[in-house]
Amino acid sequence: MAYLLRLQSRPSLKGLSEEEQKLLERHFEIDSRHVSIDGNTLELDRVDEIEIVKAARAKSPAGWVVKNLLYGGERYHIGIYAGKEELVLPNITLEVARYIAGNIAFFARNPVRYTGLEDVVSVTEY
Repeated sequence: MAYLLRLQSRPSLKGLSEEEQKLLERHFEIDSRHVSIDGNTLELDRVDEIEIVKAARAKSPAGWVVKNLLYGGERYHIGIYAGKEELVLPNITLEVARYIAGNIAFFARNPVRYTGLEDVVSVTEY
């Protein structure tokens, strides 16, 4: 089973576009004790898993329009879980998903399982 590899330094916003930074400012908060998405909060000590998946799009002209014109390319969802509780941020860029996962890897004091796309975050096997 894969777990987030603990980071020694907090991820930087510098690699993100201005639009991505504004999205994070509106929807995501994290500190050494809590993680919040859209005002819903979980204690970091309780977070036990995250998941990053590619957003599904219909294989039709409408799906192409949504993916390419509305969202400007591929989008992803990130889920943060603490037992049966969850926080989900949908339709974000892969860079935003990496930033969020990296912050959890930096702040979390307990092992956090990772599921989802490969080669998105650094993981270790316990």
